[in-house]
Amino acid sequence: DGLHSFGTTTVYGAGRTIPDIVVPMQDTGLNFTSYATPVVGASAAILQQAAGFDGSGKALPGGQNQVIRSLLFAGATKEEFPGWNKTETRPIDSIYGFGELNIYNSYKMLEAGQFGATKTTDFVSSSIGPMGWDYGTYSGSDLYYNFEIKPGQLLSELSAVLAWNVDVFNTSVTPGVFNPSHQLSNLELELFNSNGTFLNSLVQASLSTAYNYEHIFLNSPLETGKYTFRIRGDLPVDYG
Repeated sequence: DGLHSFGTTTVYGAGRTIPDIVVPMQDTGLNFTSYATPVVGASAAILQQAAGFDGSGKALPGGQNQVIRSLLFAGATKEEFPGWNKTETRPIDSIYGFGELNIYNSYKMLEAGQFGATKTTDFVSSSIGPMGWDYGTYSGSDLYYNFEIKPGQLLSELSAVLAWNVDVFNTSVTPGVFNPSHQLSNLELELFNSNGTFLNSLVQASLSTAYNYEHIFLNSPLETGKYTFRIRGDLPVDYG
């Protein structure tokens, strides 16, 4: 309801806002972080269970934490918050984060399946469906995801999230002492109109240098045509 705590944090570096996501607690009388947090945690557990495990109990690609976070964040809704906004360098709203948790949206994205990236600098064909996910590795080369809105089709809302992990490590040489430091890969997520020529014109960009996620969100219909997501960055890292 906006009365929760929010603001900036220096954990993993300055310039980050919290919370990442909010949970509806209307009419419960439980408007506290300690109640909202396990709702998000339980939703993550549901998604990981649905994604499945291999014979040794290791999560399959859809259950990797980078994918789970991207599903939770991309599935969050914004219509509850008329003032919700993001910027090119701030991928979330400063009060509501990605928006309100919607486990149904997130599950439908997971259920839609995995769609891999391409390095081909040409729009050959659509490489992703209307919903879906991927688990991949950025290794220094630009990655692309293409999709097409055909005549008669309407994409009324678009929500895409790129999520990866911060590398946290111990700088202490003293046994039993934890003195953490971190390294943050700087990935970028951009959406281009690829009509006529590949990456013809930029539609929206998420270019934060402080967060370990990026977010493209459009709530106005996209016109018929070809579109491309581009991922680029500096350091190699796994992503969802």
